[in-house]
Amino acid sequence: MSIIHCQSCGDVVNDPSLPCPSCGNMIYQSPNPPIQSPEQPPSYYYGDVSYFSIVTVISRTFSMFFKYPFVFLGLILLAHLPGLVIIGLMRDSEASNRVSFVVNLIFGLASHGAIACGVLEVLRGNAARFIDSLSRGITRIIPMIFAVLSFIFFNFLVFFVGFVLTRFFRGPLAINLIFIMAVLAVFALFCRWCVFIPACVIERLGPIESLYRSSELTKECRFKIAGAYLLCWGISYFVDRLVGGSSVIQQLISAVPIGFAHVTSVIIYYELREFKEGATVDSIANAFTNEFNQFHRRS
Repeated sequence: MSIIHCQSCGDVVNDPSLPCPSCGNMIYQSPNPPIQSPEQPPSYYYGDVSYFSIVTVISRTFSMFFKYPFVFLGLILLAHLPGLVIIGLMRDSEASNRVSFVVNLIFGLASHGAIACGVLEVLRGNAARFIDSLSRGITRIIPMIFAVLSFIFFNFLVFFVGFVLTRFFRGPLAINLIFIMAVLAVFALFCRWCVFIPACVIERLGPIESLYRSSELTKECRFKIAGAYLLCWGISYFVDRLVGGSSVIQQLISAVPIGFAHVTSVIIYYELREFKEGATVDSIANAFTNEFNQFHRRS
């Protein structure tokens, strides 16, 4: 029988299956533990956009919007307030409608950013708060304005190309086809960039970066997104036609579909990040909170 020595202290050991009586160490090192398989991903596969469902988006939007209607509608109505004042001072004229449209566009961006912050808190299981959402969303108003101007510029280019084409193709049929193609191209750009506001606010990106980020997230899902927004716009058009009358009343009533569309865009943004990148709402919210706190410390 061969002599067995402890590999740690060198003493002779009779039974290699027991610890060494001198130093207490095992005679032979146990084999390496089996490599643990990485944590199994959730039931969906990251990058499989087939799991992205507009039915889920719309149902979550309804649930969230009507759970905190006063917060989301309050943010929209606050953004509409300057436009309503202009209409009242200018006696509901056509010029007042144009001026109020521009004013509502600027203040509407602030409300959209604020709604993005509120929706993010609700997704985390917290309550949406009016003041907190507004204070966080308004800090991104300048990048959002430039992002919207960039969006408008690219859409203008589409219509400009269509206008140039009408110089070469005569006849009402050709002009109508060019117009339809231009409208479809603009709608395609909208579906491509529909989540640039949540990306700008939550990820604190610049104007062009926000558009590029939205383009990456919406890739392969734009037909589904188109269906969701066609539904929102159909509801908005139906409400406008149903109400009619004074512009003040129209703007008050239109706050509902506008707020619904804003909430929808944030839900789409979150769902796309969840399915495409495996991002959780806590990781998104923590990154957003850290960036927001750093902004306040710098300011």
